[in-house]
Amino acid sequence: MPNHFHIFAEQTTYEYSLSGFISSLTNSYTKSINKKYKRCGVLFEGRTKSKHCNDDSYFKWIFKYILTNPVKDGFVKHASEWDFSNVKDLFGIRNNDLCENNKVIEYFNTQKRLIEFIEDDKCKSVYDVW
Repeated sequence: MPNHFHIFAEQTTYEYSLSGFISSLTNSYTKSINKKYKRCGVLFEGRTKSKHCNDDSYFKWIFKYILTNPVKDGFVKHASEWDFSNVKDLFGIRNNDLCENNKVIEYFNTQKRLIEFIEDDKCKSVYDVW
């Protein structure tokens, strides 16, 4: 997305907080862009939003929301056309190992069911995702 990004992450240790990681990530990115383009100031407006997810069903809806966001906003017609997420990896179109794709696919039992769930426009969330 040109004006925001989504990160879906699992915290596996309490040595470092997830909010600390996101803060460090956005601060480092901002400093890098400001240095590269000889500018100053913030890149991201507003506060970072976060949701805690400890329900497998909710996990699926958050994932669908993130992967279909470019479709909803009119940048592509199908989630699999968006190059700037791991949807192509999850759908088997591209082979990157940035994310633990098999772990995500396990929530849907099969890759086919994941694809069907993400691409089904009639399938709407009962959750308030954001």
